[in-house]
Amino acid sequence: MPRGLAPDVILTVTLDAICSRNRYTRDPGPVIAELIATAGDRTDLLAEAVGTWVGFFEDDYTLTL
Repeated sequence: MPRGLAPDVILTVTLDAICSRNRYTRDPGPVIAELIATAGDRTDLLAEAVGTWVGFFEDDYTLTL
């Protein structure tokens, strides 16, 4: 019987997708609001996803986000 992804994995993928599609933004406010709204009370997963993006993709192009 095939099983789907765990809810935590789905949320992490969704948060990463939000960061990815907004990586070149010049206005991070709406992106941050979307991340917080999407994560809900799962601030642990939010911190992990954002921390990965800040640490791994930090460059001049993604600095604003």
